[in-house]
Amino acid sequence: ESMSMPDITTYVEEMNFKFISGDTSLDQFDNYIETLKKMNIEQVIAGRQAQYDRYKAAQQ
Repeated sequence: ESMSMPDITTYVEEMNFKFISGDTSLDQFDNYIETLKKMNIEQVIAGRQAQYDRYKAAQQ
């Protein structure tokens, strides 16, 4: 996860700017999501969710 997150963060920041500025059409949003999936975003989210679940369990 830690190896992927910096690349994912950079990509998300760049694409957010491109979508907001109009440099990239919102028609490309599905491609953006597919690219995030190829960058293993789902594994990153699962890892973060597991961390949060452990944290919440420790609070009880």
